[in-house]
Amino acid sequence: MESLVRRLADARVADVLVPGWVAEGEPIKVEPWTWTAYLEFADGGLLRAHAEGSTAQVRLEVVPEVTPPIEWEGEDETLAVTSLGHLFLHQAYNSYRITALRWAENEESDPPGHLVGCMEFEFERRWRLFVDPSWFFGLHLSGPGAYEQWVADDSGNGWILRDWSRGE
Repeated sequence: MESLVRRLADARVADVLVPGWVAEGEPIKVEPWTWTAYLEFADGGLLRAHAEGSTAQVRLEVVPEVTPPIEWEGEDETLAVTSLGHLFLHQAYNSYRITALRWAENEESDPPGHLVGCMEFEFERRWRLFVDPSWFFGLHLSGPGAYEQWVADDSGNGWILRDWSRGE
């Protein structure tokens, strides 16, 4: 996780994005693909978070653009992106510093490969986004208090809790 933490320490996040597809019918409706979410960096690129199937782990990777999920190969879906930043980034800033990170690891995790049990992002020491891959439908995105509740609910399951904070 060290290389990813170094990248995120310098990042400014402009938005939280969820990919999906355009459903047929009127009005036009975007159906979210809840297995993947992105943090859009203000200087270009994104952090992709993807729920890794039955392991209840989230893989984090820096990518240049939003891409259709591999599960869509051979399908005729139109990729769309929905902005959820207004739910987690509550001020009229153009971008937000990541000021702290918290995550959990267990024997199924691969921290050098950026695969962890969950991840919480803190922005500007005020707003939080918690990414939980153990939800039946993929990633569950939540706000303040969700990480603490997750730890309380899963406290006996061998998780090692890690964190990083911007030193100021």
